[in-house]
This record gives sequence, structure tokens and C-alpha cells, in this order.
Amino acid sequence: MKGLSNLILVIFVSLIAWHLQVAACYAEIPHLINYQGKLTDSGGQSVTGTKSIIFKIYNVASGSTPLWQETQSVTVSKGVFNVLLGSVVALDLPFDVPYYLTMQVGTDPEMTPRQRISSVGYAYRAQDSNRALQAQNANTVNSIHASTNPEANKLLALDATGEFPTSVTKCKIKSGNYVGNGSGNRHITGMGFQPAVVFIFPRYQSSTGESEVKTSAMGSFSKNISGNDWHENAIKSLDPDGFTLGGSYNVNESGANYSYLAFGE
Repeated sequence: MKGLSNLILVIFVSLIAWHLQVAACYAEIPHLINYQGKLTDSGGQSVTGTKSIIFKIYNVASGSTPLWQETQSVTVSKGVFNVLLGSVVALDLPFDVPYYLTMQVGTDPEMTPRQRISSVGYAYRAQDSNRALQAQNANTVNSIHASTNPEANKLLALDATGEFPTSVTKCKIKSGNYVGNGSGNRHITGMGFQPAVVFIFPRYQSSTGESEVKTSAMGSFSKNISGNDWHENAIKSLDPDGFTLGGSYNVNESGANYSYLAFGE
């Protein structure tokens, strides 16, 4: 058989790559093109054997340099061959302009004319569309949109502290934890409001104390929740930005862990 310089490329490109599986998880699109063609010699006879073929992609119909190329060892049977372009060199072109495909067999010149890649190849762009769709739907759940302000039939996002914005609560709420130090004048601050009611809960049985409650109507006293005992040295006062504790083991035993829940108007 003579050299392959006169081989005629009869292309029936079936660009059935990227069978786009747009599932709920938006799976990644494989960057491969299923390319099928037929090689014949100058007499029209089908070629059989293993050939070294360079595949190239340009963004112009003639001239210039290839934007992408790879070399594959291709098995040709009765002229027919099938390859996956991108299986050797990553095919990461954006497919946002017209592209042209050609090939070079062995040491022969590059074949002409270049074949324009059909629209199926541009399924790469669908990947960007998927990402845009995800971004667009990022603030919806079951088609219900989110909002940063209270609106009918809208989801309301939590604030940076993981709590509902104060604009939607009928009262201000703050919770937290602290470790007792036994001081007779312990200040817990950072509420952002003056509490009207404060609950103190010993945690993990680390204290022998009982849960304590104080309201703005109790004056200088607070009361343990489970009984009828009133204390002056437990929750001593409700302050503009928090509350003050005494040294009672119900609320401030040294080294004990406590949780608080504060409500404001």
C-alpha cells in the first residue's frame, strides 16, 4: 500500500459525547468526544491496521495553530475507527466559538478541509448553564424563595449568630453558656438588650444548684424553678446589656458549667 498522503477521510462524526445527565445532583460532564470516521486509500479501498493519528482542534477553518491536539494509536478495521477525543490530553476548551476538527495520519500532512464541530460538542456550555441554575436556585427550597426580611410565603434566613432576626420575633432572645467563678458580683454581658426574664440552668450535673429564674418584677430577688425558695445572691439584677450574678451555687459555683436563656421586650 502506498503512503497515506492521499487517504480520503470520509467522516461520519457522531458527536454523541457528553450524554448530558442533568440529574438532581448536577453530575460533572465528561470532557470527551466520541469521534468515528473511515479511512480509505486513494483508490477508495478501506484501510485496516493500527495507525498513529494526531487529532487537532482549531478555531478557524484554515491556517493558525491548533488550540488542542493529542496523538492516539488507533485500531482501524475495514476503514472504520472510533476514538474518544480528550482521553489522552484534557479537552478543556470552553466551546463558546466555532471549532474545527482535523487529523494527521502518521507522517502525512494534515487532512483538509477541517470539519466544523457540530452543536453537540457545545454541550460543554451546558455545564456552565447548570452551574448558573444552581446559583439561581441556591436561595430556594421546593420552589419557595428565601428572604432576609419577613414576607408571606418566604423562607427566612437565620442571622450570623444562627438565630432568627429580632425583626421577626415578638421578643428578643439570647442564649449562651458560661463557667461559674464564685464571685459575688459576676456580670454576664453581650445581650444587646436589657432582659426582662432570665433563666439559669446548671449543666451536666457539674453543680449542686438548681435552675434559677428572675423577672423584672422580682426586684432584687430571684427564685429557683423547682421550689419556692427566693434568693438575693443568685440573679441579682437585670442590666442594660445582660445580668449580674451573685455567688450562689445555683448560678455561679466556681468551676461549674451553666447555660442561660434571656428574653427581652
